[in-house]
Amino acid sequence: MKPNFALSLSWEGIRLVHRSSAGWVLSGEVKLDTPDLGAELAALRKTALGLEPGGMRCKLLLPNDQIRYLALDTTRAGDAEVRAALLGATPYGVEDLVYDFVKGGGRTYIAAVAKETLAEAEAFATEHRFQPVAFAGVPAPFTFVGEAFFGPTRLAANLLGPGEQVERDAEPVTWTSPTRRALPGFLAGGARGTPATAGQAVAPAGAAAQGATPAPLGTAAPPVTPASGATAAPV
Repeated sequence: MKPNFALSLSWEGIRLVHRSSAGWVLSGEVKLDTPDLGAELAALRKTALGLEPGGMRCKLLLPNDQIRYLALDTTRAGDAEVRAALLGATPYGVEDLVYDFVKGGGRTYIAAVAKETLAEAEAFATEHRFQPVAFAGVPAPFTFVGEAFFGPTRLAANLLGPGEQVERDAEPVTWTSPTRRALPGFLAGGARGTPATAGQAVAPAGAAAQGATPAPLGTAAPPVTPASGATAAPV
């Protein structure tokens, strides 16, 4: 199954986007400095249930400053080479990371995130009843190919049916704002007939590919076939 919502977590705020036949559409957003974060998130969840009365399942989109992106100049890299590349690339041991890698354009692209970051993101989403079932990233251009996928949440086992598994999306989540009906001219200052729409969201800049300064992982808060699924380094 593919989640019908994605919850984007960033320092700019929390955005909930809905999967529709036309693609991902913004359902609402909440700023982190709002006076009553819990109430605002509850209202956001209510909006989601209005769109999907049968229930929501969310993919959690992690901020890129919590993900380490690397690239190796070969397509022959396997799991052992990926693990070797991650040694010393973050403040964490490889056993404390979950990573994903894909191959394309003559390179092997790696994305890694700390297990504790995933746990904190899941705890937050679960507390506010967003039913998180998977983790993903929205890589900046040229840092990865497709969606960075970090596997299911712990809660997913309780939310999915027997034998049901979360599928990754081929492309990263990007979204538009819902199209609004044009206002009459006397209300819109003379503008007539053009619905106001927002452009596609721009993915926040992530860590650069190989050769750039690593972006430290925090503790808070074209067709290509993935070389592997999200991998949790064994302890």
